[in-house]
Amino acid sequence: MRFKKTFLWLQPRPSQQFNVIRRVYQQDALNKDADYQVPEKPLAYRCKRVVQSCGFGECLLNSVPIAKWLPRYDMKKNLIGDLVAGATTAVMHIPQGMAYAMLAEVPPIVGLYMAFFPVLVYVIFGTSPHVSMGTFAVACLMAGKVVTQHASHPDLTHVYNVTSSEGPPLMIGTYSPLEVLSVLTLTIGLMQVMMWMLRLGAVSTLLSEPLVSGFTTAASFHVLCSQLKDLLGVKLPKLGSNYKVIFTVIEIAKNISNANWIAFGISAVACTIISLNNELLKPWVSKRSRVPVPIELLAIVFGTLASKYGHLKENFGISLVGTIPTG
Repeated sequence: MRFKKTFLWLQPRPSQQFNVIRRVYQQDALNKDADYQVPEKPLAYRCKRVVQSCGFGECLLNSVPIAKWLPRYDMKKNLIGDLVAGATTAVMHIPQGMAYAMLAEVPPIVGLYMAFFPVLVYVIFGTSPHVSMGTFAVACLMAGKVVTQHASHPDLTHVYNVTSSEGPPLMIGTYSPLEVLSVLTLTIGLMQVMMWMLRLGAVSTLLSEPLVSGFTTAASFHVLCSQLKDLLGVKLPKLGSNYKVIFTVIEIAKNISNANWIAFGISAVACTIISLNNELLKPWVSKRSRVPVPIELLAIVFGTLASKYGHLKENFGISLVGTIPTG
């Protein structure tokens, strides 16, 4: 039997090819031939798209930072620390607010208002969790200068209660200190809103460090001179607005013989205790407790008790803040 060998040659098949011929469409022609219609979107969706396209939504979130950080706030981790910090700041603002209100030539209760309400606004619009908002010595001193120039009887603001009609009546045709201060702060607020809209905060980067340091140092001299008469218990005549620091020092030197040395002793003791607390006691307590010593509040409490039961005003002629309205 003979076998016939058969050989199968495998040859590669030609690759398959497709030739597609189609019409070139413009978008309008395609929509017309396919009978396509743009689906109707809800109004809320369209508004959202417009806001996203113009960047207004991101700008709004940056302008109201509470919308960003509040949903991510960790209560278990931060609530206790924030409560301690808030209580400490509030205690500090009680004496500071009343003192700075006197710098602004308005009743002390206004200083407590200034220490309370700006913080609520800063919670919504603020960007830093480490800033203590409230009264500011230099701003109050500058506001007091305007009040002194345009208000009637500015020296009587410490005598009568702002919430009552007690005390001497104001001059007809003039403005009270609160009216002048309200208009001043409202005007400054409007100017700051306009500066925010124009993003003029970047101008502060152009201020050199020597300029800022010089301004801060000069402001401290103004604040110190404005408080010298109260520290020494000396009554000074009304001084002009020009070279007021120099004239204040000269008048105090002239009236140093009339100084109330009991008032000076109380001021020296209070300043010494607060300084020792800041330099020695506060660092020692911070290593052992998260709650600092409320030295400002203690100073007010003990000072009030000493004034009430020691009859400092009747026996030694110590000037008092007066009645603080409640409620």
